[in-house]
Order: sequence, then structure tokens, then C-alpha cells
Amino acid sequence: MKSGIKASVSILLALLLVLSPLLSLPVAAAGEAISIAVELNSFRDEGDSGYTQNVGGDSASTLLWKKGDTDATNGYLRLVPDTKWKSGTVVRRSQIQLTNGFSTYFSFLMTTSGTTSDILVDGLAFLIYESDSVKIGQYGGGLGYKGIDPSIAVEFDNYKNSELNDLYDEHVAIMVNGDPNHADEPSGSVVEYTDLERNTIHAWVDYNNGSVTATFGTSSTRSNSANKTITRNVGTFLQGKNVFVGFSSSTGGEGGNHDLLKWYFKDSYVSG
Repeated sequence: MKSGIKASVSILLALLLVLSPLLSLPVAAAGEAISIAVELNSFRDEGDSGYTQNVGGDSASTLLWKKGDTDATNGYLRLVPDTKWKSGTVVRRSQIQLTNGFSTYFSFLMTTSGTTSDILVDGLAFLIYESDSVKIGQYGGGLGYKGIDPSIAVEFDNYKNSELNDLYDEHVAIMVNGDPNHADEPSGSVVEYTDLERNTIHAWVDYNNGSVTATFGTSSTRSNSANKTITRNVGTFLQGKNVFVGFSSSTGGEGGNHDLLKWYFKDSYVSG
């Protein structure tokens, strides 16, 4: 199943469907549990009667912990709604110890509903950080992760903030220590990507030996030539630390629905 996580999401999902009725958690290999496995449109909170709840607030005991303006809606996780000046986050409730890297796959969709305007801001980030408590960073161009330090973030940013030295309107970048400013961005760790808005985006993020690699695009096949890949050597400052892993998002002077559709996370690097 490792090859399913890395190369073919469809194979992974098929195997998970076979195994999930038999096991409490889907597996990546024999005896090797996946820390997070939420299938398409399967995010459920306290408002979803008749379903097994996997998203909850401070007082819940669910797999995922939501804070701020994040809510499960019709099976997907709305990190922030189409309303101005909102921010939210979701993380795995139990921290993980980052000892063997990680591999993750997720998909998301950013749209507008007409409640603000057709302008869609500001984006979302996959985020992993060391902290004693769940944090929400600055909204607007901060994408809900600004100021969270120490951290690693892969941002999917769809608004050009000149004060943050953004190079493009829509871009993807690997950032560290809660700083979304691109003034000193290393080569190869940021790229323009003009399909972020109103498309289902598939993303794979790996961390191994201090290096983060992010592959993303509209194809659910990682190796598809239309997908893009960026890398950054971020170092090992989180190595051996107990960390939260999840997502952050925000809006600013305009709005936009930022929806997480599904998510798999393995707390060790999956090669291949």
C-alpha cells in the first residue's frame, strides 16, 4: 500500500475500502497504522447526527481538533467560510513525535459563494508545529499560521500581498517558523500556480532528513506531468519533537470558502 500513498491515490483508496471494515485504522503496511485517514466527504462533527464524529472542539475526544472558524459541513471540513476576516485551524488532537519524517496526502477546494464578492482570498496551509497548545496565527495574508513558531508550512496562497513580498497572485510555497514573507525565499521552494481557485487540488507532502517536498495539482495521480513539485531543505529543528499536524486558513478584506475534502497522514516517511 506504500506505493498507493506515493504514486496512486486510487489504489490506496481501494485498499482502504477493503481493509476498513476489518481494522480500527487503515494500514500502510502490515502492522503499520496510518495516523489520520479521513475519506472523501467524511469529516463529521457534533452537528452530524447518525455519523461517527471525527471532528470536535475543545471539550471533545475526537481524532481531529477544530478551533476558530473551522466547521464540518456536509462531510467536508470548511476551514474558513466565505466571510471577511476569518481564521481557523484543525489538527490531530493527539500530538505525534516526529522521529522518522512523514508523508501525507490531502485534497481541497477553494470557492466563493457570493456572500462577499467573486474575489477569493486568502488561502490555506498544511502545518506542523511544536507547541503545548493548539494555535491560530494571523488572518489575512498570514493564512492562519503567521506567528506560529517553530513550524513548517506548505502554503497554498491565492492573493498577492505586496507587504509579504509575494511574487505571484496564486502560488504554493514551503515556509518555516510562522513567517509568510517571501523576501528570502530559497530557489525552488515557491512556484506560481494559477489553478488554485475553484478546482479540486490534490497535494502530497513528504518530510525526510530535513527536506520537505510538495507535489500538487488538479490530477489525483501524483506522477501526472501537469502536477508541480517544489522542495526546501528546512533542517531538523522539529526532529524528535512532539508536534501538532493539521491545517490553517484565513480570509481578509474579501472572503472565500476553503474546504478540506479528504486527508491521509502517515507519521513516517514513505519512500518510493
